[in-house]
Amino acid sequence: MRNFVSHQWSKLKKKSNRLRSPTLEAHEAGDLILERPKLREKALSIEFCAELDRRMESPAAHWTSTLLFLPLEIRKQILEDCLCGNVLYLNVSEAGGRIKQIVHMKPNEQTRNCFTLAIPLTCHQLYLETVNIIYSGNRFRLSMARTVLALPQKLLPQRINMIRDLWFQWHVSEAPLQDSLEYKEWRRVWQIIASLEGLQSLLIQIFPFFIWAEEWRAEEKWLLEDARLIARPEKFNLELAWFQGEFPIQLPCVVSRISNDD
Repeated sequence: MRNFVSHQWSKLKKKSNRLRSPTLEAHEAGDLILERPKLREKALSIEFCAELDRRMESPAAHWTSTLLFLPLEIRKQILEDCLCGNVLYLNVSEAGGRIKQIVHMKPNEQTRNCFTLAIPLTCHQLYLETVNIIYSGNRFRLSMARTVLALPQKLLPQRINMIRDLWFQWHVSEAPLQDSLEYKEWRRVWQIIASLEGLQSLLIQIFPFFIWAEEWRAEEKWLLEDARLIARPEKFNLELAWFQGEFPIQLPCVVSRISNDD
């Protein structure tokens, strides 16, 4: 019996020694060294993205995707039907000044309008096939001057020039008086819109802030001279809020008055 107990005790001591960590042993020996913990690598590191791209190039990466096995022309028709004909609301994000899509729906709008970016974000292959379709097949709606000003910095030139239809609801909060910083911004917005090489349809709605509405009445004639910079779109409509009456100048577009509530 004594031999059995000794044997079992010996086995427990060996097992305990195997479970002892090197750090604990070093601590008991008096020479414990604390190492600085290593930072966890970001999930979206450059190495990870490069490895992901290599995997996406492999035919085995899409073996479950029936769509990618279809002929290119058929695939293009399907993608155009899914992605085109929507209104994409763009704004500048406060974080990092990024261009982002805003999901805004009315009760009678179709649900699919919210998921325009879902398909191109599925994989690298579908992104390459859909990016031009998204820019050329949808209407882009902007409501802030800073979003227009950010387009050349945040989007590639070839992407900007793919835009065919633009709707700009311009809420002018400060009077762009002559020789002011606001006027420099005002003119720069017109210049950027005029530089869109692929633009075919343009709607600009100008809503002066009510505080300086009377100043708009006095400055409207020379402010609208900048609309002459835009000559490319086949369809160009300019809608002005607040005042009724004859237009002070002739412009190369269809001009109309609208309610400030539209």
